[in-house]
Amino acid sequence: MDFLLDSDNDLLIQSGDMVLGDSQAQEIEMLLVSYKGQWKESPLTGAAIHEMIKSRSTSPAIKREINVQLANDGFKTKKVTLDFPNVTVDAFRI
Repeated sequence: MDFLLDSDNDLLIQSGDMVLGDSQAQEIEMLLVSYKGQWKESPLTGAAIHEMIKSRSTSPAIKREINVQLANDGFKTKKVTLDFPNVTVDAFRI
C-alpha cells in the first residue's frame, strides 16, 4: 500500500484525504516514462520509453531496457507486449 497519484502525477485526494492503494502499476509506469538522471538517489533509473519509441529502437532493445529497469527496482517481469505506441507490462514485485 502506498499513496496513489492522479493522472497529473499529483497525490490523489478524495474527500480531503490522500488515497492509499496498490501502487505497483503506477510504480512501473513511473519507471518506464522517467529518464536516467531524473531520480537523484538513483541516477541510472528510468527507461525513457517515449524516447526509445521515437528513436525507432528495436523491439528487443526496448523489451530489454524495460526488463532491466524493472529487475533493478525489484520486479519480476512475466511479459512485455509492444504494440506501438502502446506498451503493456505484466510484472510483480519480488
